Amino acid sequence: MADDYRAQGVPFLIFSHNIDDTAPLVRQRASQWRQAAGVPPGTGATLPLVLVNGGRETAQGAHADFRKTYSQMMTAAGASPPTADVSARWRTIDDQSVRVTVTVTNTGEAAFDPFEGGNDARVLLFAVERAIVIHLKYYANHNQILELPDVLKPGQAVTLEATVPARASAMRRTDLVAVLEYVKDDGKWDVAQGAMAVPDAPAAPPTPTPVPTVVAAPEPTNPAPAAYRILLPVAHNGGA
Repeated sequence: MADDYRAQGVPFLIFSHNIDDTAPLVRQRASQWRQAAGVPPGTGATLPLVLVNGGRETAQGAHADFRKTYSQMMTAAGASPPTADVSARWRTIDDQSVRVTVTVTNTGEAAFDPFEGGNDARVLLFAVERAIVIHLKYYANHNQILELPDVLKPGQAVTLEATVPARASAMRRTDLVAVLEYVKDDGKWDVAQGAMAVPDAPAAPPTPTPVPTVVAAPEPTNPAPAAYRILLPVAHNGGA
């Protein structure tokens, strides 16, 4: 199903990560599904646990027709227009890490407020490797939260940077995914927009300074006559 959506160019990215991971992002997402499902804190989930749109749409356990169930969740997620524009680029730092630059522009009507009393807006960054883990071909082997430095008002933009532990040799099979999440007025999480990072264009080599080439003039076949200064006589009246 993940391959089908990618092949069709549908703007959904399907991947998995370990719900037992102790990383702050994963622990928070576990609470997000409980909030969306309306179950008490600490309630366990039946795997597979599926979250769409930041946990706004959830499902758990096996489904006889999982394609239908998950497609309905994605259709619901795509019903609302994006409220932000997200772009991301990455460049290699060394053999073990890459640098990711994420730019977020608020295209909606409400501010993204990361502070207490706001809407908990933050950028999530995933390193999704094309590797079969359990049943899926795409697995997030790294995730982290990028905090917004200030309130992002409508029309404003901010650029964030982060270092991701990813081997340079693995980038051929890895997608770096940046997602802006926030809590809507109804108290549920939502995705404003997301994007896959593209590699920075390699720096162009310096343009070499051209070296002037001196070419000897060919010997003329019929040499031109030597130039002479021409003296004109002065006419005057009278004489000796």
